[in-house]
Amino acid sequence: MRVLIVEPLESARTSLAAALPAPPFEPVPHAEVAEISFQGSMCSAVVFGPSIPLTDARWALQKLRDRSPGTGAVKTLSASLWKDASEWIKAGIGEIAFFPVEDGQLGSRIDVAIARQAAGLSDLTVRALERRFRARKLTSLRSMAGVVAHDFNNILQGILGNADLASMSLPPRSPVRETLRHIEKAADQGVELTRQLLGFAGRKRLNLEPLDLSRVVSSAVSMAGPLLSRRISLSTDLADTLPRMRGDAPEIRQLLLHLLTNAASAAPPAGGKVRVETGLIESTSELKGELFLEDALPEKAYVYLSVWDNGGAITPDIEERLFEPFFSTREGSRGLGLAAVLGAVRGHGAFVQVQSRPGEGTRFSVFFPALSVPVEEAGTQEGVRPAASEREGKGSLVLVVDDQVPVRNVLSGMLTSLGYRVLAAGDGREALDLLSLNAETRLVILDFTMPQMGGLETLREIRGRWPKLPVVLTSGYGEDEIGEESAGLSPNGFLQKPFSVRDLEATLAKVW
Repeated sequence: MRVLIVEPLESARTSLAAALPAPPFEPVPHAEVAEISFQGSMCSAVVFGPSIPLTDARWALQKLRDRSPGTGAVKTLSASLWKDASEWIKAGIGEIAFFPVEDGQLGSRIDVAIARQAAGLSDLTVRALERRFRARKLTSLRSMAGVVAHDFNNILQGILGNADLASMSLPPRSPVRETLRHIEKAADQGVELTRQLLGFAGRKRLNLEPLDLSRVVSSAVSMAGPLLSRRISLSTDLADTLPRMRGDAPEIRQLLLHLLTNAASAAPPAGGKVRVETGLIESTSELKGELFLEDALPEKAYVYLSVWDNGGAITPDIEERLFEPFFSTREGSRGLGLAAVLGAVRGHGAFVQVQSRPGEGTRFSVFFPALSVPVEEAGTQEGVRPAASEREGKGSLVLVVDDQVPVRNVLSGMLTSLGYRVLAAGDGREALDLLSLNAETRLVILDFTMPQMGGLETLREIRGRWPKLPVVLTSGYGEDEIGEESAGLSPNGFLQKPFSVRDLEATLAKVW
């Protein structure tokens, strides 16, 4: 199958040609748009490179299809220009691929573009493509949010850790304690913000257990009701018997609170109504309307939570940005809001739907996979761990490994205040050298994310050379993500930044 590639930049043209598997595709690269009318009639499809403007491509595509009406067309865009995709679709492009193109992506896009050109492009196809671009954009935002949260947690570790150490060194009645409390209170707000960012990024630890969704929602509504304006009429329609789902009850309550707050603010000043519903769809064929990000649900049963309000319809430009962090149409609004909802949805392996029409209000629905077998009620009480009166490791030598100097310094200070001797290293290689020279080291506290030699590689080396040496991992990310990557290497503990002296002491007590 011959495929015309049109792109003036040689490097991009070569990259696109290389992205096509040799059989069945035969790339025909050209730098000039004008050549498409001569070469295009001999090709089954055309790929417009990222440098080709819309006006040139529209002109060239018209001339091409005058000769070969069934020719498929693919446009490559940089991810930052995802909003332009709909304009290219309207111009007759059958498929969009983001540049640089991932392995195997371009060939499949060409196949789909040819099929769509033969069948005609429908409104349903356009909406499916818009969902794909929306998902791609949110994935990029989630990745960025995770990195920001991780780096900010390192900064907060220095602030809270030093405040903790300063407080320990002050007399009980020192007036400076009040100042330190103000510092800690302000930093705690930063901790909450990074927690929300990690949730949006899908890097927040959830405690999933079998739940009755209606029961969780009922308790959340009873707590949230008094927080809503008196002008809002709040009603519920909760299913009596639902299959269980695996969920984190506090996280679902928080999700519902965000949806209720959003619905209450959208409802009209007079006669505002909000309704909360739960229910079951036993097959995806029962799903009415389209999902916000996915083309379809995997075939199985789902329990759902929906929040409806009788406010005005959401406009398309607002709908595109609903789940972006810190986006709001309300003056002075703060926090992640619906972005936190999306993080919780992703963390539960669930799906979200937004339905909004003039005169019908707006409905947000979340579909959670239902458990296929009954689950027995199980008590999950966790006993209170008694405080250790004596630390067995007191006086021992501990190696701190972290690439951030402020974090390294504050952690060394914390350990010293607890009676330990401390060595410090700025990366994995330096840590291994220090371990080789200091055989009396009893414990390693190891940052997971470091340049040069990272925590995972360092942990692997330690396990190979000093298999019995305890290692506690630290990170600005959540334990679940770290646990997946370090599986099989058996770290002895985990501390998520920022942590206090008390948190550190409790973790060490479990290790010794």
